[in-house]
Amino acid sequence: MGRAHLRGRLRHRRHLDLAAKALRRNLSFDGIPMAFTSVSDPAAQGFVANLRRSVGARCSLVILYVSIFLRDNTVASTVCSFREGCTMEVSRRPFYVFDLDQGASLLSFLWTEKSSAMTVDDYKDSIREFARQVLAYRTRRVLVDLRKFRYVVDAGAVGSWWADEIVPVYNQAGLEKFAFVLPEGEPVAPDEAPAEPESGEKFVTRQFSSEQAAKSWLTGGS
Repeated sequence: MGRAHLRGRLRHRRHLDLAAKALRRNLSFDGIPMAFTSVSDPAAQGFVANLRRSVGARCSLVILYVSIFLRDNTVASTVCSFREGCTMEVSRRPFYVFDLDQGASLLSFLWTEKSSAMTVDDYKDSIREFARQVLAYRTRRVLVDLRKFRYVVDAGAVGSWWADEIVPVYNQAGLEKFAFVLPEGEPVAPDEAPAEPESGEKFVTRQFSSEQAAKSWLTGGS
């Protein structure tokens, strides 16, 4: 092992020590506890919000603090850049991952290839959980990534369930925009096609061929 590598490890160790000391000394804000069971806990969200306000421009140190704290004390981790927003993994299951960008009010639903093994109840439960998270965070924007979605939806088994049970939750949450990222080769509507809410929905829905295009629309003014 070279000296440069050793010096790098020692610097990293010092940074970790500084972060731990700062957490113990400074980061118990407003009575928020110093350990959480999940990054989706309101206490954890309050911790991150207060951390961002407290430390401000010291971006690299804030990234280190939040990453260490949440990874060591919760079932999820967070990757933050306060110049570009903060994305947190709020839930991970075999069939999906949920990511939250609280600054952009955006919750992402990333299906995994293991969705091929789902039952119809698994499918519904996954979407129910996502809807609960949308309501909990009151996110105005949603992205559903279907590029690794492998479950074959039985329209007869699902019926009007989504419209009857899930749409009211999205409406209650104040959802404004809903974007799908489709698998490669799937046709999408042209950009100039108007996006209008479907009957009973208070949010507009569009489909995209890439995550970048979907996020540009979601976070843009149109």
